Amino acid sequence: MKKISMMLVLSLVISLFTSLTVMAESGAKVETKQGGYVSISNVTDKKQFIDEGSGVGDTVFVSDKPVTLTITGKDPHPSISFLPDAKLGGESFIMGEASEDIAVKGSTVSLSKKGYYGVNVRFGSEFSPDTVAEFVVQIVGEGTASNDPKTNSESGNSEAEQGMSTVNVLNENSGYKIKFPSSSLKLQKVKGNDDEIGGFEVSAITLKTPKFEKDSNVFLFDLVTTNPKAHSVYVSVDSYFGGQMKYVDEEFKDGKVSVYMPSVTFESVLTDDVLVASIEVYDKDRNVIDSFKNIYFMYEGFNRYKVVDADINQSSKPVSAKPTASKVIVNGKEVSFEAYNINNNNFFKLRDIASVVNGTEKQFEVKWDGAKNAISLLSGKAYTPAGGELKVSAKPATKEAKPTSSTLYIDGKEVSLVAYTIDGNNYFKLRDIAKAFNIGVTWDSKTNTVGIDTKIDYKDEE
Repeated sequence: MKKISMMLVLSLVISLFTSLTVMAESGAKVETKQGGYVSISNVTDKKQFIDEGSGVGDTVFVSDKPVTLTITGKDPHPSISFLPDAKLGGESFIMGEASEDIAVKGSTVSLSKKGYYGVNVRFGSEFSPDTVAEFVVQIVGEGTASNDPKTNSESGNSEAEQGMSTVNVLNENSGYKIKFPSSSLKLQKVKGNDDEIGGFEVSAITLKTPKFEKDSNVFLFDLVTTNPKAHSVYVSVDSYFGGQMKYVDEEFKDGKVSVYMPSVTFESVLTDDVLVASIEVYDKDRNVIDSFKNIYFMYEGFNRYKVVDADINQSSKPVSAKPTASKVIVNGKEVSFEAYNINNNNFFKLRDIASVVNGTEKQFEVKWDGAKNAISLLSGKAYTPAGGELKVSAKPATKEAKPTSSTLYIDGKEVSLVAYTIDGNNYFKLRDIAKAFNIGVTWDSKTNTVGIDTKIDYKDEE
């Protein structure tokens, strides 16, 4: 049993508990030196106990009605737990062993079940007594509200109202999911030319814009994991056009970490930014066990650059792949490939391309991570043969090509390219790979010849 006793001297208690309590009619406010505070509704009584560092302060606010907590301030990190075994006896508070986390999806949360609740709200990223509002709420009568996290809203925009949409991180087997507060998702492409990054094209998940109020915190998403080794996570949310917008470095609680953004920052995001989430997951010894980069998302109000719907049909439907009849010349020498024509584009086996340009200034390495279902291409690195490169069937035939589910990274950055799997091998559009590594590609319609030239730069088809 966890117990808070009278063993500590009063001076130590005062030095540790630095938040200030302000009582008002039918309510109270617990303030911090940092400036953030928590308002408590329907308070009918207040009791004190000795704080022994439990993380719930030294005050119990009592109510015979449901209580609403309102969090106000910059960058709050709330932790609220229902304590079914808790007891208050004299100046000691016994928390008990049982604890049920109450999810907080924004700036307000409603509590109604009879019993005790431990509340700890830290403002800002630093762990300091000056930043924490901590206290206990006791409800002595059953109310009509609910402790179901679906009723805990972000400025009135509840999870039930706005819906939640789940996205697998990397793939369905990764053990990580992102839950966005949006009733619908769609994949769109943003194209443009930015002063800082130049010409660009990026595919991003587009979300419905949530309702929010000024001076509040907007719920971005939950990161959920089933990996038993996942202990804590660092999440960075950046602007695609440059600059960090938000970061979280926290331990998982019941396999979940929530990410919020101050409304003053979020307002500019709606029309001007594509957000990029990067994730590093640590075990209990702070060793990196998983890392995910370049998860792009934006909101329906974005209008900084042109937005078009992405072609997602290729991600689900098999297509017919016919053997390519074209002759291929690589740096002046004819090379036989087992290539296929899909929707009037030539698709080559990724490892075949890497093999024929190996040893040139345009060489690149191909790495496969089966656990993460990810392909990594590294420019300038020598290619390591896997066996079977440039193998050609005696009688190439039309085959079924299934869209590739693997994630592709080029020099550590996730890219979105059309790719297909044929007989267990990944095939990419020749021009897409050539463009990525600045490899010259030519076409001679008179002789039906494709040219691959590492001595010239890539140019788009005219």
